[in-house]
Formats: sequence, structure tokens, C-alpha cells
Amino acid sequence: MICKRCKSATAIISLPSHNTGFCENCFRDFFSAQVARGIETGKLFTHEDRILVALSGAIEIPYLDKIKRKH
Repeated sequence: MICKRCKSATAIISLPSHNTGFCENCFRDFFSAQVARGIETGKLFTHEDRILVALSGAIEIPYLDKIKRKH
């Protein structure tokens, strides 16, 4: 299966609920956009709020660091 977003890489993640598949990089972008949209539409918190994020292991660290730099 080819990535539905970039149409050049092999899809490694299939999302049947969205009838699509993504390569690793496109999935990260998709996932970040879905989380941001959920936070905004649900009005879960604002830019002024302080947020504590608890992690269970080292796998999440590089990705969260990348997100932190973006925002």
C-alpha cells in the first residue's frame, strides 16, 4: 500500500477507520494534526495553561521533543 498523503513511500500504518494508510513521517503529521484539532474543538486547554506530560519510557522522548520545539 502506498502512503495516501505523500504518495511516494510505502504505508506502514493502516487506519481502516479513515480508509487510509500512512508512511511513518506522514503518520506523525496526521497524528499531530488530529491531537491539535481534538484539543482545539474540545477546548481542553489554552496556550496559557501549564501542562504536565508523564512518559512511560524512552521511546516517546524524541517525538515529544520535536512537538515541543514546534509549539
